[in-house]
Amino acid sequence: MEQLLVALDVDTGRQALALADRLRGITGGFKIGSRLFTAEGPDIVRRLVERGDRVFLDLKFHDIPNTVAGAVAAATRLGVWMLNVHASGGADMMRAARAAAVETAEEHHIAPPLVIAVTVLTSFERASLQALGISRTVLEQADALAAMTQSAGLDGVVASPQETVHLRRRFGREFIIVTPGIRGGVGEHQPARDDQARTMSAVEALRAGSSYLVVGRPIIGAPDPRAAAEQLAREAAARRVHLTMYSRPGCHLCEEMKRVIERVTELVPLDLDEIDISPDEELTRLYGEQVPVLLIEGQKAATYQLSEGELLRKLQQVKGGT
Repeated sequence: MEQLLVALDVDTGRQALALADRLRGITGGFKIGSRLFTAEGPDIVRRLVERGDRVFLDLKFHDIPNTVAGAVAAATRLGVWMLNVHASGGADMMRAARAAAVETAEEHHIAPPLVIAVTVLTSFERASLQALGISRTVLEQADALAAMTQSAGLDGVVASPQETVHLRRRFGREFIIVTPGIRGGVGEHQPARDDQARTMSAVEALRAGSSYLVVGRPIIGAPDPRAAAEQLAREAAARRVHLTMYSRPGCHLCEEMKRVIERVTELVPLDLDEIDISPDEELTRLYGEQVPVLLIEGQKAATYQLSEGELLRKLQQVKGGT
């Protein structure tokens, strides 16, 4: 599953490599965070890269621009596929990070890593922001930092699944959204102590518009990590939402709703069946006074008119497996 990045949040390189060997072929790459990197250093990155793995280096660089640029250059030389900084470090810092990645890659004749920025940590809630003197809601803060990230030329953001619908709608399909805090489905293996506050299942996150999912505990904490990853991949494979729209020829509102659906399909995976009710007496009796009528997974969701935002919100409410 290309969009699945497994977090190797373990204590030793030996454990990490064993997990990678077990999960290779199911995942789209592996995340190395501060826990493993502090224990093993850059060698663990090199060893995974040498094996052909995509490595997301999740060290959340946050310092003055020159220092961050040096760290990004070092990470680029390691051959990482993606790395992140903290958006709250500011636009100058983010621009320096992007420039360092590109310049270092050119010097070494390698592809530059994707550079993304953390918006609001998934452990944060509004009270957490208020304690820091930030009056915005979590969504407002994530939106503001994502806008700064895009203007600084970075590839995307790390954001909780609960902000994904809004961010995808505002910043478009090409803007990468990496989503941690994935729970549900395989999450029976979560420990009792869980500091993630804003979470969602894998299917819900993909339907909301996530580009990549970072999953740690539900997979690496499972009795059989490969089986857990395969289960998650099976669930995610069914992520396309099926829409049915009842319409009739010459219906202006029907054409308008169809355009809304087409625009949203550019952001999240949807399948649409459009059914003309005019040849069918029973359908005309049921829906003739209401067209267009939209069903999501067989459930009536809207009549007459629907905005993009309303459709995205309704899609986000669709639970995995339904």
